[in-house]
Amino acid sequence: MVLKSGNQSGIIANGILDGSVTMWIIKGCLEVIYYPDGKIRKETYYKMGMKHGVERVYFRTGQLQLEASYYNNMLHGRYREYNRDGKLVLNYLYENNKRVE
Repeated sequence: MVLKSGNQSGIIANGILDGSVTMWIIKGCLEVIYYPDGKIRKETYYKMGMKHGVERVYFRTGQLQLEASYYNNMLHGRYREYNRDGKLVLNYLYENNKRVE
């Protein structure tokens, strides 16, 4: 069954949201991809088809694994990765897709 409600779309299999759902927001969209158990796997903001804003990736446990800022499809801002214990293991600053810190 395909979920389509207003400005959201996605797929429901066996009563559980499966795969991804795209939610259109003002002047862009938020794509949310789920694990088969329904937990969020990844959230990515887009503007005009390009990554624009914060992207977050989660472990199956629901804990944050990666957080990166994009501007017009380029890394721009903080890029952070965490291990399964929640410890910050990478913390870089990007400007126009180039690491500056």
